[in-house]
Amino acid sequence: MRVYLDIETIPTQDLAEQTEIKSSIKPPANYKKIETIAAWLAESGEAAADKAWRDTALDGTSGELLAIGLAINEEAVQVFLRRLDEPEDQLLREAFAWIEQQPSCQGELRSDTIWVGHNVLWDLRFLFQRCAVHGVTPPAPLRLETRPSWSGMVVDTMQLWAGYNGKISLDRLCRALRIPSPKTEDADGSKVWDLVCDERYKVIRDYCARDVEAVRQIHRRLDAVRY
Repeated sequence: MRVYLDIETIPTQDLAEQTEIKSSIKPPANYKKIETIAAWLAESGEAAADKAWRDTALDGTSGELLAIGLAINEEAVQVFLRRLDEPEDQLLREAFAWIEQQPSCQGELRSDTIWVGHNVLWDLRFLFQRCAVHGVTPPAPLRLETRPSWSGMVVDTMQLWAGYNGKISLDRLCRALRIPSPKTEDADGSKVWDLVCDERYKVIRDYCARDVEAVRQIHRRLDAVRY
C-alpha cells in the first residue's frame, strides 16, 4: 500500500520559545564596539529574530504541523488542516484515523505501508517528532532510514531523481517532466506562514493537495522507467 505524503509546517507558537529566540539574537562576532552592536541591533536585530523564529518551522523540535496531505494508492487526495486556535495533536489523530479507516488499508498498515514523497525523509522525521511531542501513535511505522532503498518502504522522489545526497526542488522536477507544478505565484512552501496570517487557509489546502498529486504523478513516471 502506497501512502503519498506532504506536510505544511509553521514556526513555533509557544510564546516562551519566541521570547527566548528573540533574546538569543546576537550581532556578527566581529562587531566589538558597544555603539556598533547597538546600531546593528536597532537596524537588523528584529529581522534576524524574525528569521530565526520562522526557521523553527523546519524543525519538529519546536515547529508545528499545519497541514497533512495524503493519498492512498490511486484514491483521491485528502488534506487535513488546522487553524491556529485548533490543537496540533487533533490534526495528527484525524489524519491517522482517516488512514486506518480506508478499505485498502485493512490488514496492511503495519507491514506493507510504503511512504512516498518529495524529500519525504524530512516529512517523516517531522511527523515522528510531533507524534513524540504529543504522545500520538502513527498507524504505520514512520521510517527514518537515511537511504530509502535499504528497506523499500520509503520512496523519496528527490533521491530517486538526484541520487543520495542530491537535491532538486519539486517545482523544478515537475517542470522537467512536464507535470503540473504545485507552486503558484500565491503559494509555495516559503509563503505558508504569511498565508496563515492572512487567513488564506483554502490557498494552503489547495497547494498541499497539488503537492501530493504532483508527487504521485512523478512517482508513476519514474516507476514506469525503472521497472
